[in-house]
Formats: sequence, structure tokens, C-alpha cells
Amino acid sequence: AVAVSRIYFFVFLVVLSAVFVWGQVAVFSDGSGYVFFSGGGVAVYSIDGRLMYAGGGPAYLGPTCLALGAGPGVSLVTFRNELRVFYPLNFTPMLVGTDCVAVVAVNQSLGVYISPERSFRFSLAAPPFALAFFRGVGYVLDARGDVWAVGRNVSKIAVGGYPVGAVSGPDCVVVSVVRGAAQYFYRVDRGAAELLASRPAGVGLSVPFHVGLGCRLAVADGLKKTAVAVDGNYTIYGTST
Repeated sequence: AVAVSRIYFFVFLVVLSAVFVWGQVAVFSDGSGYVFFSGGGVAVYSIDGRLMYAGGGPAYLGPTCLALGAGPGVSLVTFRNELRVFYPLNFTPMLVGTDCVAVVAVNQSLGVYISPERSFRFSLAAPPFALAFFRGVGYVLDARGDVWAVGRNVSKIAVGGYPVGAVSGPDCVVVSVVRGAAQYFYRVDRGAAELLASRPAGVGLSVPFHVGLGCRLAVADGLKKTAVAVDGNYTIYGTST
């Protein structure tokens, strides 16, 4: 058993090492496995390192599934390669978001929301930049920095600015935009943009950020020298990375 565990750990290290060369890894929120994305496709591993699925892209991660985009539509596949549902599309999406039940897919100017209960099309005023999914609603951050909440209907949440990205966690959705010399982080899942934090924007800004339980926000600058976290009553504090 010890030898097997060492093998699994070695496989995990190999995959993790490959991330820094070819792609990135994301973990399913239920802890069932992790996904390795690369330019050539996607590979899904159980949490103990067994290869469960491998295939071509594009692929989009949901909480416990993959949304696999293809010409005729989007397939929701579990980490064990079990088809959950297939939603047909008549266009190739640029971005796809899913909670493993409903799907939002968008191209340059057109989007579609599909769930077992309903489906509808909607138009975008500007090309999409990023997409996050939270509690059955897709949040599309467009090239003007505004957010479109797509669920039972479509509503615009005005933010404005140069878009940086959007991300969802178990309790909220956060989007980031740049206006002037500052980068702003907003919570947008309550019908309006609620400012969480801001900081000076650097040249060539490219900032990953993560949202945890209770709408925590953690960001790190591109140089990995400092980090900012927002939690509780939105207290901002610095940590060393």
C-alpha cells in the first residue's frame, strides 16, 4: 500500500510539474479529482492520481464536471467520463460557464442560456472577456467592463473600465476592472456592483485572483511579492508570498 501511495504521489508530482511548462491544473470542488489543461486538450485524474479521462479541448471546468465544447454543442461530462447531458448549439462558443446543470455559452455578440427547465438567446453589447457561474446564473464580463447576469432573465450590472477577469466561489462572484491608474474588485452577484477592494494598477497587468468561502478575495501581483486578502468586513491586509 505504501508503494502504491508513492506511485500515486509521484504521478501527481509529474502532472504538477508539467503544469508549469504546458498548462494548468484545477481541482473539482467536491474533491473527487483534478483536471490538467494544456494546449492539446484535457486530462482528468482521480484525487489519488489515476487517469480517468483524456480528450481534446476546448474544455471548461464546472464544480463536479467538464463542459466539453464541440461543433454541435456542449457536453457535460463527469470526472469519470460519464455523460451527464448534451446541449446543442448552432455556433462555436468563445466562453462557456456551467454549474453542471445549466450552461451559458457566448461568442462575440451572441449568447445562449440552457438548462433543463428553459433556454433562451441574448445579445451582447460588447465582446465577452470572461465568464463565471454562480448558483444557476452566468456572469459575463464584457470588453467594456460591464457584467451581464444571465439566469431567469438577462440584466446588466454597470461597472465600466478595462476588464481584467471574473471568478466565482461557493458564496459570491467577483469581477475586476481597471480604470485610470487603479484596479478595482467588485462583488456582482447581488444585482449591483459592490466594491470590495482596489489597488494601483501596474503596466502589463495580469493578475489571477481567487474567491473562497464567505466571499473572501485573495489577489497576488504578477511578481508574486505581495498579496492582498479581503474577508469579513472587507479588511484589507498584506501577506508575503
